Amino acid sequence: MRRAVIIQVLALLLFSYAYGDGGESFAFLNLGMGTRATGMGGAFTSIADDASAAFYNPAGTVKLTGLELMAETYMLSFGRSINYVATADPFYIGKSLYALGFSWINYSSGSDVQARLTNSDTPDSLIGQSSNLFLFNVSTALSERLSIGGNFKFFSDSLDKYTGTGVGFDLGAIYKVIDGLNAAVDISNISSNITWNLSAHIDTPPQTITAGISYEYRDIFGIKGISILPAADFVFDSYAGFEFKCGAELDINRIFYMRAGYNNGFTAGAGLKLKPSDHLTLNIDYAYFADEIDPDSNSQRIGASIIYVMPTWGVQDKNPLIRTNMYDW
Repeated sequence: MRRAVIIQVLALLLFSYAYGDGGESFAFLNLGMGTRATGMGGAFTSIADDASAAFYNPAGTVKLTGLELMAETYMLSFGRSINYVATADPFYIGKSLYALGFSWINYSSGSDVQARLTNSDTPDSLIGQSSNLFLFNVSTALSERLSIGGNFKFFSDSLDKYTGTGVGFDLGAIYKVIDGLNAAVDISNISSNITWNLSAHIDTPPQTITAGISYEYRDIFGIKGISILPAADFVFDSYAGFEFKCGAELDINRIFYMRAGYNNGFTAGAGLKLKPSDHLTLNIDYAYFADEIDPDSNSQRIGASIIYVMPTWGVQDKNPLIRTNMYDW
């Protein structure tokens, strides 16, 4: 009995350590997803115009210009890693605009976490942790200015012989106040709970309410093709309290991008957009941010996304919610 209790306590301690934010379920999600958004400090709620939109605001997937596939990997300190894949596609049914999306987020602590039952220098075993989050997204445009969306999410977690599963929901809305100016709200982890197979313990991922605003300044300094997109997010987290995120993206001729932001530390990034054809776009992005677990380490991200616009669909021509025309100024 004593051994079983010690193992359960150890499991809970490792659970907290692996996430780097003791007691908060799926705390690695605080690191954000999407290399572009990360470089902007995660202040992406009112922008949300790429495949990572489902993570920041499920109403944003309707703003995409075509079918998009995003794939990224994040290498963290202590052998931890995150893999992220997202896809979304806007389409018309009659005159109504909709979008569907799917995202997968995987966190791994590695397989060499040392487990001990005593204070011995020699571990009793080596264990690993793997966490997965699946997002199923749908969004629609209610008018030329307003879009709404939601996610159904499925949580899956494993630590040694312990496994946990759960579900939850997100809701979001984006409103185009005037051309270039967006305001948005996102509510995440509604009714989210995770139950474990060998324990009566129930984890509740923190519910967050985020209000965001962004405005794109075009042709700054009178230079055609140069724009800057600042954004700010005001967040209430049921676990951490109030938070503030901000960032900006400098756009040079829709080819090269520079980004900076603040999210519990300085962030920065850069991006390159390649357009091999009228219907195909390739984005390559890089981001840097401070590692919250190891202050002496820095985390770096590399991501890529592919956008394919169906020649017969014309979403990019008819969609009034697209931030700017992807072809012309």
